[in-house]
Amino acid sequence: MIFTGTLSGNVTVIIPPVVNFYVISNQCSAPGGETLTISTGAVGANTATVPASGQASLFCDATNVLNANTSQAGGTAFSLVNGSAASPSLNFGSETNTGIFRPGAGRFGISVLGNQIVDVDANGINVTGTGNFTGGVSGGTF
Repeated sequence: MIFTGTLSGNVTVIIPPVVNFYVISNQCSAPGGETLTISTGAVGANTATVPASGQASLFCDATNVLNANTSQAGGTAFSLVNGSAASPSLNFGSETNTGIFRPGAGRFGISVLGNQIVDVDANGINVTGTGNFTGGVSGGTF
């Protein structure tokens, strides 16, 4: 999809809520910083914003619009849905309950077999379970 012209306000383009891949080229000028957002229109679903003079590869999972860029000239940021420990947003095809997810605001989680084992936030790292540190652990108070 190619969009041209001058944006006079923020524009949201509603796409069909079906699984599909889109390449969006926003060739519009945005003198006031106006945005072009792609959405399925579903309440609470993720959307993707393509800046003026930008290009993005987007994937629609029939609800959310996700940025599928890996490396593309003019590409935008890569975003994931929050996910959960049982269904992490970045997972493995052969083990979909192992991966990374966002357990809450300002937090980064890692799950294995549906169980959150690592929780990282601005205060540090919390690990659930025991560890095997063959090289030792240095620093801190134990």
